[in-house]
Amino acid sequence: MSHSTSEPFTSRMSTWRSEWTPSLAECVARVYGIDPLTESHWRVISACREEFAKSGEVPQPARLATLAQLSERELESLFPAGLLSLAWILAGVAPPPGSAITAAALPKGAAS
Repeated sequence: MSHSTSEPFTSRMSTWRSEWTPSLAECVARVYGIDPLTESHWRVISACREEFAKSGEVPQPARLATLAQLSERELESLFPAGLLSLAWILAGVAPPPGSAITAAALPKGAAS
């Protein structure tokens, strides 16, 4: 998955979702300084993916904490580079409308 940062973000996110694998999430986590992904990380990733599959929307922090059976503080400690944006990226789901996440948030070559 090689894209320029000028490519529309929705296009990149669609490709990201369709090419997502647990191994890719692990690779991207390493790029962001999280190694290894713990069982708690995987609960958050799974909760994001399941909620997105059901509703077409990513869960906000309070909902995500509930779904992953974590406190919001625990959730924040898992993703030091930015809770929601990194959780969404690792889960391979689209950010909500108006999110500050840009196409540049997806690491270049992460899926190559």
